[in-house]
Amino acid sequence: MATTIQIKRSQSTQTPTGLANGELAYTFAGNKLFIGQTDTSGSVVTNEIIAGAYFTNQLDHAHGTLTANSAMIVDTNSNINNIKVANLQIVTSGGSANGIIGVQNDSTMGSANNSTLATSKSLKNYIDTQITAQDLDLNADDARSTSVDLDSQNFTVAGGTGIDTNLATAQTVTINLANTSVTAASYGSATAIPTFTVDQQGRLTAAGTAAISSTLDIAADSGTDNGVEIGTDTLTINGTSNEVVTSVSGDTITIGLPDDVTVAGELNVGENATISGNLVVNGTLAYLNTTNLAVQDPLIKLANNNTADSVDIGFFGKYSTTKSAGLFRDANDSGKFKLFHELAVDPTTTVNVSGSGYAAATLVLGSLELGTDLAVTHGGTGASTFTSKGVIFGNGTGALQVTAAGSEGKVLQAGSGGTPEFNDLDGGSF
Repeated sequence: MATTIQIKRSQSTQTPTGLANGELAYTFAGNKLFIGQTDTSGSVVTNEIIAGAYFTNQLDHAHGTLTANSAMIVDTNSNINNIKVANLQIVTSGGSANGIIGVQNDSTMGSANNSTLATSKSLKNYIDTQITAQDLDLNADDARSTSVDLDSQNFTVAGGTGIDTNLATAQTVTINLANTSVTAASYGSATAIPTFTVDQQGRLTAAGTAAISSTLDIAADSGTDNGVEIGTDTLTINGTSNEVVTSVSGDTITIGLPDDVTVAGELNVGENATISGNLVVNGTLAYLNTTNLAVQDPLIKLANNNTADSVDIGFFGKYSTTKSAGLFRDANDSGKFKLFHELAVDPTTTVNVSGSGYAAATLVLGSLELGTDLAVTHGGTGASTFTSKGVIFGNGTGALQVTAAGSEGKVLQAGSGGTPEFNDLDGGSF
C-alpha cells in the first residue's frame, strides 16, 4: 500500500476560501487545482489556479492536428495540418505593425525596408557586387602595407634569405629551407666534440670537431685531489672495513653495506640502506633520516631495561619547531595510556604532564566496543536494543526511546503530548 496524502476537495465549482500559504484544494466539478499564495506583504492569502483537468483536456488530442477549443501542438516534425488566421500582420522588433509583406527585386538593396522580402535574384546581384569590390590587405614587418584586388590581381609568395618557394599544385605553395655550405654528416666522437657556426637566420654555416681532454679530475671529502689519465690509469674505489663494501662487474661499480654492520658512534641513515645481517649501534643515538619507515617485525619492544617501571613507554613526534604530540603509558599514573599534544619540551625518559603547553589530545575511532551501555551524557544511547523497524527519539538525559514499527502507507507525525507515531495524513474538505 502506498502512502495516502489527501488535500482539500469539493464536488462544486466554487473557489475555495481560507487556504493557508502553500495549501492545495481541488474542485471536481470545475476540474481546477488551487494553491494558497500570500501577497508581497506576506499577510493576505489569495487563491491561485495552477492546474487541473480543465486545462489538460485541451491538450489531449492528436499532435499536428488543429482541434477546436484546444491548444495547438505540432507533431514530431514540428508540423501542423491547418492554421486559420483572420488577420495577419508582420511586427518589427520595435513592435510596429507593418501589414502585408511586399517583394523586392532591387540588386542594390537601396529600397530595403521592414515590409518587403528580397528575391533570390536580388540577393545574388547584391552579393556579386560586394565580392567584386573586395581586396586583401597585407602588412609586413617593416611597417609597409599593400593590398591585392581579389577580382583582378595575384598574390605572390617570394622566398627570402635561406628560403625557397615552389608552386606544388594550383592551390599550394611549398616553402623550403635553402641548402647551406655545411656537408650533411655526423659530427663528434668518443674523443672529439662537435663545433658549429650559426648565422643570424639560425642556419649552420660551418661544422667541425674539437678534441676533448683525456684527464679525469677526482676529489673527495678528504685527501689530495688528483687526475686519472683516461686509457692509462685505473680509478679504484675502496670500501671501509665493516662499513662499506664495493664490487665491479663489467662497467658497473656497486657500493653497499656488508652483511653485518658495526657503528661505533651515532648512526645517521639518510638514504635507502639494506643490511642482510645484524646492525649494532654502540653509540647513544640512531638517526633515521627517511621519508617512510617500513618494519617487518610485528611487535616492537620498547623500554627493554625498564624492570622497575621507572620510565614512560610510548612514542612522540614533532609537528612544529616547539610542539610535540604522542601516545605513552604514564608510569606515574597507574600505567594509564594517554594521548597528548602541544608539549613545548621534548620528552626524555618520561613525559612531563605539567610541562609547558601539555594538553590531552583527541582520539577519533572508526568503531568502539564497550562492556556496558554508554550513557546519553557520555554521547551514547543508554540502551542495548531497540524495537525492530521503530524510530528512535530523544528522552532528555535518559536512555533514547523508540516508536512502534509503522505499517505500509503511514507517515510519522506528532501524537498526544508530541510523542512521534505513525498515522495517515488528511487535508480535510471545504
